[in-house]
Amino acid sequence: MKKNREINILRGIAISAVVGIHVFSICVSNVTSGISSWLYLIFHSMLQFAVPTFAFISSVLLGYASAIKQVKVLDFYKKKLCRIGIPLVAWSIIYLIIKVITRSLAINELFSLKNWLFWIGLGKAYTHLYYLSVSMQLYLIAPALILLVKFIHSKTSKYDFLIVSCLAISIQVGIYYLNKYFIYQYFKYQATMVIWYWYIIIIGIWSGINYERFKVGLLKFKAIIGLGYCFITADFIRYVIALKKGLPIDTAKYMFNWWLYALFTVLVLYIVCIYINDKNKHNLVTKYIECVGDYSFGIYLVHPILTLVLRRLIKFNQPVLLFVVVSICYFGIIGVCILAVKLLRKNRLTSIIIGEKKLIGT
Repeated sequence: MKKNREINILRGIAISAVVGIHVFSICVSNVTSGISSWLYLIFHSMLQFAVPTFAFISSVLLGYASAIKQVKVLDFYKKKLCRIGIPLVAWSIIYLIIKVITRSLAINELFSLKNWLFWIGLGKAYTHLYYLSVSMQLYLIAPALILLVKFIHSKTSKYDFLIVSCLAISIQVGIYYLNKYFIYQYFKYQATMVIWYWYIIIIGIWSGINYERFKVGLLKFKAIIGLGYCFITADFIRYVIALKKGLPIDTAKYMFNWWLYALFTVLVLYIVCIYINDKNKHNLVTKYIECVGDYSFGIYLVHPILTLVLRRLIKFNQPVLLFVVVSICYFGIIGVCILAVKLLRKNRLTSIIIGEKKLIGT
């Protein structure tokens, strides 16, 4: 897909939420009582749509690309290895070195093959890298998922979205119960598995394959989507409050609500992005978001270094002052990350570790 303004704006919003999750967690951890603590917690929790949004964006791009040209599987995998695989390994090493320096990791742990398989395979070298592992899993199975969606479309073109949506949601429910009664007994890192985002990936691939139809449908049903978002978000906040209070909740209902919250947030944001593009909005806010979208992958890779420093410097808990300071630092971190990415792009070797240059022969 050539540079798509709607996608880029959504990408800018998503990476802004990712940075917000890590930066504003300082407010959540520093302020533990009073109305401010509740506001910080709810705000921080509502930013959790970020990762599903990135999964949706990747899926839309995959579906769109497959709709306009024949994808060569080997070339596809080579490209994704450069784009995702090499940065995963490189930044895992960088963050492991940081953890050794900050004494959160013993140096002897670096000599364990099992640890390296864990760190690289699941993206667990640092808190944010797991999504690179999810991305690699997504690209590994993407050709098969695209064929599945195209097959459904070819057989039932009129009702294909309904069938794809029902398939995505029903399988996601099945995955939840499979995890609850079997997978979790042996594997406790669900967020590192691509199947945890199955529903939004399948819907995203359909949306990419049927891109214009997808946009028309969003605008046609925007009132229903908006109303659904409001009800689902209210229920999501209810669960956040209950968890904070330590009240018992139905885990299945909570997870289903979270999946719906992420999906409806993505859809509402996409409607906003379509509106911005259609109305040709080019104010300072949209220019800023688009700039952030342009540098999103580099920001994602670099920002935890700055967040780590910030967390060690900010120790006070006065709610209003804390919010002001953290907000200023939030925009500062994004700015510094953009400058860092610009510098990394200037050199072939460093541009490889942010996934922006091809290796010889790929």
